[in-house]
Amino acid sequence: MPRGKKSGRAASGDGSIRKKIVKKNGKEYTYWEGRYTCGFDPKTGKQKQHSISGKTQAEVAQKLREVTAEIGQGIFQEACKLTVGQWLTAWEQDYLVGVKPRTQEAYRSITQNHLLPELGRPGLIC
Repeated sequence: MPRGKKSGRAASGDGSIRKKIVKKNGKEYTYWEGRYTCGFDPKTGKQKQHSISGKTQAEVAQKLREVTAEIGQGIFQEACKLTVGQWLTAWEQDYLVGVKPRTQEAYRSITQNHLLPELGRPGLIC
């Protein structure tokens, strides 16, 4: 005999919410975590899962509803995985277009001489 759908369960694709308790330095911290799936990895075929956290269950539920609605409407955009160096290079090309030449020179000097050597090394992700 087939079972009926249980009431109170979220629809497929709506994500899930759970209470998390973490102990740090002998003190207990409680927060809520919501997890959702936003597609599949083309290389592995596995689901891409992300999490949202907040102080209350209602706060996380609201954030989760917003994200899943964006996914359903097709307007959701995942966070980028650029290195700091890649982002700085793109910033120079895109955002320094309307800036005065001397200011461009100063900004480029700072990024090339100070930021990229320290922050722009391969493997550092923003």
